[in-house]
Amino acid sequence: MLLRRAIARTFSLGFSAWLAASTVEQLRLPGVQRYRRWDVLGLVPVWTFFAPNPATGDFHVVYRDELGSGECTLWADAGDGPSPRGLRASVWNPDRRATKALFDIASGLALAANETVNRDAVQLTLPYLALLSFVAGHVGHAPGAAATQFMLLTDHGLDKPCDPVPVFVSHWHTL
Repeated sequence: MLLRRAIARTFSLGFSAWLAASTVEQLRLPGVQRYRRWDVLGLVPVWTFFAPNPATGDFHVVYRDELGSGECTLWADAGDGPSPRGLRASVWNPDRRATKALFDIASGLALAANETVNRDAVQLTLPYLALLSFVAGHVGHAPGAAATQFMLLTDHGLDKPCDPVPVFVSHWHTL
C-alpha cells in the first residue's frame, strides 16, 4: 500500500512538473529558452496556434496550352481547389495534405520569384519544377497541345474579396 502511494505521488509530481514546464514554455518569458537544453527528449511541447505571420490568402494555379497551330487556350484552373468543408472534414479530410503541399510549393515559388532578379534562375528552383511537373503531367490538356504555361495567382482570402492577383507566370514548356 505504501509503495502504491509513493508511485502515485511520483507520477503526480512528474505530470505536474510537465504541465508547469509546458505552461511556462508557452509564456515566452525572457530567460526561459535557456532551459530548453535540458529537454533532450523534446517532451515539453511548443504550441503555436497562431503563426507569427499567418497566411492571409490562398494561391491558385492556372494553366493554358499552346496548340500546334499557334493558338492558345483560355486559362484554366489546374486544381480542384479545396473541397467543401463540412463536419466530416474534421474527422476525415484526405485532401488536406495535397492542399497544404500546393500552398507550400506556391509560397516557395512566390518567395523565389520575389528574391531572384533573373527569371530564368527561378526555373531551377524546386517549387517551380514541382508545379511544372504537376501541370505537365497531372492536368488534362487540350487535344493537340504542343506546350503549356502556368500562372500562380493569389487572393486575399474571405476578408478582402477581390480578383486574384498574378504572382508569377512561367515560360512555355513543351509537352
